[in-house]
Amino acid sequence: MERGDRAFFSRSGGIFSTGVGTWKTHNPGLAEALWKRNADGETWEYVYFVDELESLHISYEDFNRIVGYKPNAVIQGFNVLDTEKSERLLDEFRLWSASHSPPTTAEEYQEAVSTFDPSKPLDAKANANRRREQSFLRKRLVGDKQERPCGICGQVLPVTLLTAAHVKERSVCSPEEMLDFDHVAMLLCALGCDRLYEDGFLTVREGVVVIGDSKASTDALEARLKSLEGLRCNHWSGESEAYFSWHRRFHDFE
Repeated sequence: MERGDRAFFSRSGGIFSTGVGTWKTHNPGLAEALWKRNADGETWEYVYFVDELESLHISYEDFNRIVGYKPNAVIQGFNVLDTEKSERLLDEFRLWSASHSPPTTAEEYQEAVSTFDPSKPLDAKANANRRREQSFLRKRLVGDKQERPCGICGQVLPVTLLTAAHVKERSVCSPEEMLDFDHVAMLLCALGCDRLYEDGFLTVREGVVVIGDSKASTDALEARLKSLEGLRCNHWSGESEAYFSWHRRFHDFE
């Protein structure tokens, strides 16, 4: 087990809970303090810690169908799903962790970038590479923090509500631009800034958030955009300006 692996807990005909692994240790003393020893003098000395615990209601029938097991299969003991089965299950229930992910090296990120082909549909391997990219970029932008500011609104939020968004559309970035990972992506929040930037309702000019006037709008949207206009973008710099410039041109801000 590694950090970012998801654990599922089952009993009485289904999976009832899940969590994301954050750390593991071989510690007989800790295990004995927590759980004592059984009649044979054994304890559970291989210990893993989980975060993001949440309740689930996944029947064995649904689990078996998704991962490709026989309909009457029953989960017993400790099992590890292979990569393909794991991805099916995580994709089906959208259970990819936003805050804990397996460590991705710069070399792995470079390999994932080099194999990306925007003209091809996303298969399982391509999806895995995209997740590897996102994991690496998030780590660069978030570090080990639990809270970070959004690049547009500046609100400090739990990192689970932030995504590593590309300043310049990812599909048109060159491999060299993708490797400029400290400038080509920024943290944007799921409270609206991510979509507003992606769809061109707003952009950044000389480090300041500016809004457009050519998009169909409503009073509520106008109020939201007005509240963001003029704020400082914490990701803008001389090094990132080329990517913001592309965004402004693409969305007809200049």
